Amino acid sequence: MNPQLANSLAEAVSALSLEDSQAFQAALLSHIVKKTPGVAGGHACIRNTRIAVWTLVSLSQQGMGEG
Repeated sequence: MNPQLANSLAEAVSALSLEDSQAFQAALLSHIVKKTPGVAGGHACIRNTRIAVWTLVSLSQQGMGEG
């Protein structure tokens, strides 16, 4: 990824009002998280994977970090 583009995007997102930031997050999630009948028991998954969101939440709550 282009570092200049990433920094510009980060600045734009950080400048959003709380309401706009929440709308942006909801829009972003709608493109990343998807429910597909017959995949992972119909649970919400990361798009184009079989990784259920609840799995990631559970791992995070158990202390597993990024990386």
